[in-house]
Amino acid sequence: MPHIRLNSTEFYYELSGKGHPLVFVTGYAADHFFWSPILAELEKHFQVLVFDHRGVGQTRDQESHPLTAQIMAEDVLGLIKALGLKKPHIVGQSMGGTIVQHLAAHHPDTISKLAILNSTLKWRKAMLLGLQSMLNVMRDGCPFDTFFDLNLSWVYGEAFLQNQTKVAFLKNLFLNNSNPPTLPSLERQYHTLTAFDGRPTLAKIKAPTLVVSGLEDIISLPYESREIAEGIPGSKLVELFCGHGITAEMPEELAQVLKEFLLE
Repeated sequence: MPHIRLNSTEFYYELSGKGHPLVFVTGYAADHFFWSPILAELEKHFQVLVFDHRGVGQTRDQESHPLTAQIMAEDVLGLIKALGLKKPHIVGQSMGGTIVQHLAAHHPDTISKLAILNSTLKWRKAMLLGLQSMLNVMRDGCPFDTFFDLNLSWVYGEAFLQNQTKVAFLKNLFLNNSNPPTLPSLERQYHTLTAFDGRPTLAKIKAPTLVVSGLEDIISLPYESREIAEGIPGSKLVELFCGHGITAEMPEELAQVLKEFLLE
């Protein structure tokens, strides 16, 4: 399995496809499998990089300090440089959207086009309190079925929740995950969300930008994506009828939206 060492961290990554490099940055608690539903289409046009953040999936981090968008953006930048990717397109979802905002604002010359999915300029207190409650439930040893149902109700839109085949498939993926995130790693990533405020630096983002939101998203509300788009001159806003789990809910539509934007 491909790993690359950056300082004290062994990052798991996968490169596939040919063409202009395209880097995907996952959200809170997610590993590289999050992007699986849309990769087959995008690999036809781009050299795609997916990877696992510190403490999730197959990446191994010897450190334990709280994480920030700056630290995680520097991880992405380190991977780009170590793998020799020249001015890649960057796509970030949720927490990944905050990471790529920081990257685009502070390292504008290192990227080509930018896509921000299901994200925000500053995470709402209500969302942070809800996520903290989820961590507390996990700490208290909540049964898997209960914890899964709690996550399900937060993350997905109505059509996905009504499809029992898709829900059962997702549950099976969680049950058979050989590298589930640990509570300490989730607490470290939680700090990334609480500490982030992209409002002061939003105007520094100059890359051509696509902003995508889910109209049923209750984690990052649609108006939050609109605020991002309004603050980046010339950006494009696309709203899809789904929740926060956009790659699982609308993979074909999302892949098409990204492809059209990145190839234009």
